[in-house]
Amino acid sequence: MTPCKACGEPLDFVKTPEGKWMPVEGDEAEAFPMFLGDPAGEQLTVVTEMGIVFKGRKAMRNENGTMTVRGRLSHWGNCTHAEQFRKKP
Repeated sequence: MTPCKACGEPLDFVKTPEGKWMPVEGDEAEAFPMFLGDPAGEQLTVVTEMGIVFKGRKAMRNENGTMTVRGRLSHWGNCTHAEQFRKKP
């Protein structure tokens, strides 16, 4: 694991299908119940070990319509300095 250059949190990286490296948190994949594409509530960005990115609202395990995504959280959702790494248009 490598520390984030901005906040110092330990990171790992997963390669996306587009060939880009996505910073992720945690050592192992976890199961995240979520509503995909729902903008209300606490948002999650989960990256699978194959590099597929899922975005949506955090859900309770027993809520109807949820999907469980197995992966790790994207570091950009939690980094206090993520904005400094975003590409400018």
